[in-house]
Amino acid sequence: MNNYLSTVNSYAELLNCSKSFVCEVDKQIVGMAYLVSKGNPTDIFDKDWCYIRMVGVDPKYSGNGIGKKLTQMCIDFAKTNNEEVIALHTSEFMNTARHIYEKIGFKSVKELAPRYGKKYWLYLLNIKNINNGNISN
Repeated sequence: MNNYLSTVNSYAELLNCSKSFVCEVDKQIVGMAYLVSKGNPTDIFDKDWCYIRMVGVDPKYSGNGIGKKLTQMCIDFAKTNNEEVIALHTSEFMNTARHIYEKIGFKSVKELAPRYGKKYWLYLLNIKNINNGNISN
């Protein structure tokens, strides 16, 4: 993972194909997330899906709803851009994030091949099930 994060080209590619969302406290960035629009497929994500990448919150600010807010910002932006499906992947070492995603309405659709020795899952959320920012039944 460090290799990906430290590779300038990978980060530049992410910035070129995504919308970033930032949470600041006292002019300090304490959380970030990226939403990649559909048409940017990977080995995990279908060309017809937009997808959330690299939701991160400074550990000093965990438990304050920042991850949930960043995820909701991605969903709201996807909805205004007429996206239909939002995808993301997460792992067993991100249990807090998994619970946030599931509570919002993301559904685990399959287990992915292990990465970095950890289990990963693919999650999807159908935008059609969202009404005014709230998940409908």
